Amino acid sequence: MRRIFTFWLILTTLGCYASNPQADSLKVVVQSLSEPADQIDIYRKIGRAYYNTQKQFDSAFYFAKIAYETARQEGLIRQQAQALFDHAAIYRAVGDLDKALETYQETLLLAGGVRDGDPKAERLIAATLNNMGDIYL
Repeated sequence: MRRIFTFWLILTTLGCYASNPQADSLKVVVQSLSEPADQIDIYRKIGRAYYNTQKQFDSAFYFAKIAYETARQEGLIRQQAQALFDHAAIYRAVGDLDKALETYQETLLLAGGVRDGDPKAERLIAATLNNMGDIYL
């Protein structure tokens, strides 16, 4: 019985420590980029790769935070809002709905300050409102 439990424990925890090939390859790419906007996009992709594993939310949050900080330092408002959107999605996934709603509100404030007519900002606002509505339902 002890062997079965040990085997089960190893199998269930193995996925938590496995590397993420997509994220690993993107980490190499980001080092070669010189444009902050491109770096932010890659950091967000790395974060989403970890988010999609449904097990590595701390890593997803870490890379979303790097994306946010880089965007803030460079004054890239839409990218800041996109990174905050990623934060909110992670909070939502781990069940912290109050923090998710708060972060979605911050996303709306930033995205609303982007020039009118930016289709990415408009899609971000729509997705943010959709996700907030989903939480309330």
